[in-house]
Amino acid sequence: MLAFNNTSAQVAPSFLEEAALRNHGMAMAAGAAALHVPLAENESYRWTPEASPQGPVTVIGSRSDQRVLVLRNGVEIGRSRAEVPTNDFETHVLTYAPQADGRPRWVLVGVPGHAGDDGRPLDSGILNQLRLPRGFHAVVAEVIVPGSTVLVTQAPVLPDNHGKGMTVMDSAGAR
Repeated sequence: MLAFNNTSAQVAPSFLEEAALRNHGMAMAAGAAALHVPLAENESYRWTPEASPQGPVTVIGSRSDQRVLVLRNGVEIGRSRAEVPTNDFETHVLTYAPQADGRPRWVLVGVPGHAGDDGRPLDSGILNQLRLPRGFHAVVAEVIVPGSTVLVTQAPVLPDNHGKGMTVMDSAGAR
């Protein structure tokens, strides 16, 4: 289902993560800002599915931070060090969608600059370039269901790399 390469990657932690405390808080309710708690030096990933037990899953891969975040219903439930390929500086969005034969598959979603890609099946070799710790790969694979989304971006996701918060999706104004 999830076709990421699940080798155990050794990625150097950032200065902020090296200095982070081992204890971390839980994410707040869906739609509310969550406290960013960096991975501790000895953490390759963190997995807290109880922070949001149900809802749609979004995986965000940041090339600039070499991190992967997993959100469920807009609440962070996981984060990991990763090796996100840097040979492509474009933003890509994928969704796990059922195909004509009934089996789900990763397909590209048309985004500005890539509208022609909409609905095109993804070459599995592309996702296989992403390196994640084995344990993180296994738990993420368990929550991926049809409708799950992956966003791969050059944009940073760590607070020490950007100056403003980011809203991934907000339905409050859609009435």
